Amino acid sequence: MADVKWIEISKSALAANIAAARELLSAETALGAVVKANAYGHGVAILAPILEANSQVDAFCVVNIEEAKRLRDIGIEKPIILIGYL
Repeated sequence: MADVKWIEISKSALAANIAAARELLSAETALGAVVKANAYGHGVAILAPILEANSQVDAFCVVNIEEAKRLRDIGIEKPIILIGYL
């Protein structure tokens, strides 16, 4: 039998981690969720809407235009920051 692999994302743990990161930042500092490489293999289509709904996430960070387009295609409306080179 082949190895079965999966990952479980805890929405509450993700929210707690975002809140912990936010506490380290000043009120003027934006918090960007880095979702490059398909959210590091976790599935951007799954994670991005969860992050979009979190009021403590101000923006998304991607490495190229294709990743930015993918976010818009799945309905992400928050700002997208390109952290790769052009």
